Amino acid sequence: MKPVLVKRRGLIVLVAMTIVSAGTLVAERSPTLFVFVPAVVRSRALVELLKDAMPGVEVVAFGRFADFMSAVSSLKPTAALSLADALSALGLKATLAGVGPGGRTEPYVLLTHKSDVTLSNLGTRSIGIVDVVGRLALPDLVKRLLGLEQTPQVRRVLKVADLIPLLSLDLADAVIVPERMVDSLVATSRLNLHILRPPKANLRRVALSFAPGAPVTMIRSGLERLSRTALDALGVSGWETEP
Repeated sequence: MKPVLVKRRGLIVLVAMTIVSAGTLVAERSPTLFVFVPAVVRSRALVELLKDAMPGVEVVAFGRFADFMSAVSSLKPTAALSLADALSALGLKATLAGVGPGGRTEPYVLLTHKSDVTLSNLGTRSIGIVDVVGRLALPDLVKRLLGLEQTPQVRRVLKVADLIPLLSLDLADAVIVPERMVDSLVATSRLNLHILRPPKANLRRVALSFAPGAPVTMIRSGLERLSRTALDALGVSGWETEP
């Protein structure tokens, strides 16, 4: 059995390959879980939290939605864990839905340091957000999330840590974040930030999608054993089976 090194947009994955009849190559590997979850903790730390609960599962975390999308499409993992909207953008059906206070959705708010930014003029402002559905689909998601009649100017960033610099450098008038992240982000900023709460700004939480016919026991039982620290990083308190 010879290892094959696969490089995809800066990500290197070692996959053990074996030759079967008719010269077909198939992957002979442990169950794989690909993860893209914007979080305050670093991707490496998130991987360790997940691996602690699911030994024997290869866990790979991605820092960018584009890399996650490419890897899911080309490498066909056993399961994919991401925001439900991100899975939908990839055409994946959720098997398990993360739940927390308020159910399967969680509230989002805007942080801004500008006194003239209000809920009534958001449509004319530049809004920063982490890309969770792809560059083309992101403006529509922001418009829907904020309940706007017109699409605002969207400033796309790749990770949560890039949001506050958007405000510091005056590249955005406000940024969208899950309400649970507000304290952590405010603590990293020297700006005098205040919060705007659009009345219906909710997105679905993290969800899990299994490949058809995939061996799910190791991953599913692992999710049920996650530590409180891991669940908090994912923004959930438990899981529900999708119908």
